[in-house]
Amino acid sequence: MSTTLKRPRAGIPLPRPTALSKPHWSGMQERKLRVQKCSDCGVHVFIPQPCCTGCMGPNLEWVESSGRGTLYSYTVVHRPQQPTFEVPYAVAVVLLEEG
Repeated sequence: MSTTLKRPRAGIPLPRPTALSKPHWSGMQERKLRVQKCSDCGVHVFIPQPCCTGCMGPNLEWVESSGRGTLYSYTVVHRPQQPTFEVPYAVAVVLLEEG
């Protein structure tokens, strides 16, 4: 599988995956939302971290999220912080079922 992300459309900058975030972005290419889950305490972690945000343990694995959750807030951006973003675009705060 190629780890090169394809540009979805002009005006959307490509992410720059790191060794830590590569499994998440590879999942995005497969249209799957992958997050980390702690093997010790069961906490789901996103944004990718080197250790669990619940127990600080190092035993994180990548799992597929259901993608279901509660939408708490959203906004439509009309003036981007970076000129590389084409507007308008939406930003949302979602609490996933997994936590």
